Amino acid sequence: MMADRERHVLPRVKTTAYYILLSLFAFSFCVGLWVWSRKGFEEATLLLGLSGFFLIAIPLARMVLPKYFARFYHRKLALHGTAIETKFAPSGIHSAGGGISSDMEWRTVIKLTRTPRHFFFWVNKVQAIIIPLRTMPDEADQQALWALAEQNFAGANK
Repeated sequence: MMADRERHVLPRVKTTAYYILLSLFAFSFCVGLWVWSRKGFEEATLLLGLSGFFLIAIPLARMVLPKYFARFYHRKLALHGTAIETKFAPSGIHSAGGGISSDMEWRTVIKLTRTPRHFFFWVNKVQAIIIPLRTMPDEADQQALWALAEQNFAGANK
């Protein structure tokens, strides 16, 4: 599968806003210091305060912007909020929804992980089929799925 070898799943985010904020910080700080040296502290307070604002805004922009662009990218692909139906069988795993269809054999699963809220069927170190347990409120269905996964995982990876 080609997607497993791609380094970035999402396109690189252009951090233009980040560099603009960084430039504004440096500019307002320098101008603030210049005004302070010429006219005194009272006139420079606004510019130094503005540079302090940008000093806080830069790390926040670094944290928030990539998440925003990831959501934007998923909405653009019409994947955000799309229900994906996953069916498990002894032959493999079939997922479909939102214009995407995927068939995977059990031998492609390298690891199974069970948490209190999710099942993870790992296909490589960073990608997994994630099944939220809230989608299966019946405990018997959860046990049956986990038993099927363990049985077919063990059989395929011998």
